[in-house]
Parts: sequence; structure tokens; C-alpha cells
Amino acid sequence: MHAHPDIMMSGVPNRIDPDKWRPLILSFQEFYGLTPRRLQRSELGQIPEAMYRPPGWQPEL
Repeated sequence: MHAHPDIMMSGVPNRIDPDKWRPLILSFQEFYGLTPRRLQRSELGQIPEAMYRPPGWQPEL
């Protein structure tokens, strides 16, 4: 694993400082972080969900 030096814990080798780390999470085609709100617009979120289905796909009844 590689981590940017800016998020490393001061004085402790091989440790990430959780107060410096701000992950970007893709959840349901939208970007989130450590807050309950969406962070920014996602291009993936603009694509209709049906476009991800394989050709001929039908829901089970």
C-alpha cells in the first residue's frame, strides 16, 4: 500500500493519521466522504441505471 506523506502520522512510521485522511467513497454512483451529504456531482450518477444492465436482462417475477 502507498500513502501520500501528507496523511502520515507524525513521528510514527507506517501509520496513517485518521485526522488527516479524508477518503472519497463512491456509493450508489455518488461521491461521499466522512459527512452525511454528497460531496460533489458524479458523472456516473448521471447515467441512467438501466444502461448498466446487460442486453436482454429482465427482472425476475
